[in-house]
Amino acid sequence: DNPDSTEEPFDPDAPPAHKEVVQSGDPNQKSGVTGGGDAHAVRSDVPLAYEVEFENKPTASAPAQTISVVDQLDPAKVDLSTFRLGTIAFGDTVLTPPAGAQTWTTTQDLRPAQDLVAKVVAGLDQATGKITWTFTSLDPQTLLPTADPLAGLLPPNTDAPNGQGSVAYSVATKGGVASGTTIGGDAAITFDANAVIHTNAWSNLIDDGAPTSSIQTVAQGATCGALDVSWAGSDAVSGIGSYDVTVSVDGGAFQPWFIRQAATSATYKGTVGHTYAFAVQARDLAGNVEVSGAAGAKTATVDCPTPTPQPTPAPQPGPGPAATPVPTPAPKPWVTFGKITWALKKGTLSVPVTCPKTETAGCTVKLALTTSVKAKKKGKKPTTVTLASKTFPVLKAGATKTLALKLSPSGLKLAKASSLKVSLTAKPKLTADARVTTSASKLKKAS
Repeated sequence: DNPDSTEEPFDPDAPPAHKEVVQSGDPNQKSGVTGGGDAHAVRSDVPLAYEVEFENKPTASAPAQTISVVDQLDPAKVDLSTFRLGTIAFGDTVLTPPAGAQTWTTTQDLRPAQDLVAKVVAGLDQATGKITWTFTSLDPQTLLPTADPLAGLLPPNTDAPNGQGSVAYSVATKGGVASGTTIGGDAAITFDANAVIHTNAWSNLIDDGAPTSSIQTVAQGATCGALDVSWAGSDAVSGIGSYDVTVSVDGGAFQPWFIRQAATSATYKGTVGHTYAFAVQARDLAGNVEVSGAAGAKTATVDCPTPTPQPTPAPQPGPGPAATPVPTPAPKPWVTFGKITWALKKGTLSVPVTCPKTETAGCTVKLALTTSVKAKKKGKKPTTVTLASKTFPVLKAGATKTLALKLSPSGLKLAKASSLKVSLTAKPKLTADARVTTSASKLKKAS
């Protein structure tokens, strides 16, 4: 027997028509807020909304006359004062309780489709946390439960959604519930005098704690200008959902690189000589977001990696003793330089120079500015005159510094009236596009 049913118990001594094997059936389920991950993680400020669905199977031999749906709330975990009834549906009938209703009773005339009136009683027992929905098929003439065994408000579901129904409600998590608490349970559905059928159990994991994360490594990549970046994070309750990774160039504002990505590593394509800082911010499966991770940023200056030495191929077998292979030494990386700046009025020449990180002994750079003076006698070659020359202190490995050369007043006067050449020499050698001499004759016009 179902104690929540308003229908009279089945009478085995009733006339044969009532003893025939005719009964309703029920595939059913309970669902709620999806949240994050398999545990359906949510923050405590997210309302918990649930729906219980039921169906009179297409193979059932009779309509369901009385339906009871029962769900149990835990008053220690949810705030019963926030309970609200949601939409109630059966067949093509949809009923909406008044806003904020915790209990509700209504009737729905199903004629002419069915010669019935459906009565629905729904409500929460504040003392116990028990929610009950009762559907009863009434005779329109007497408004008593119908005596016709083949009449019922929910027929076999041979023509969906005629044989389907659902109830819904919402409730808030109780204040003070700790992160890591699981809230949920199943619902019980009874058709007529059939046995109670329990739905699946639906639960939500409460998580109010923010995750933590950090940039793990920022290293030179396999190609020139590439940086291999990795990051990681942890969350004590629901777990990491995604990461936001941002990047700053030469001390500028952080800009998005990856947003809401589950990946924990990637290669950033930068420009040689520039410095990049990376920061990460984690988001857990419940939607909690870590405080901005800019304070834990890690930086690196982009360089070109040293080529991997290629071994000499092994000699082919032949007569006589085998020759010993001699490995080819890896070429050293070159000193690199930036844009040459020539301030004509001040007589200053400036060049940013970078010493490779692999050059542990540092780099020596000499900067010279020369001009060509025509010979007074015919047939004589022009004379090269050095206007200024300086060998700078050793640059440390990995350092970038702007080297400046200043002309004397007499040198400046000569420079203004002649063509110029900038000569750069360094140990180790300069990058390929400035190994010998860089012409600067156009600098005078540009300035």
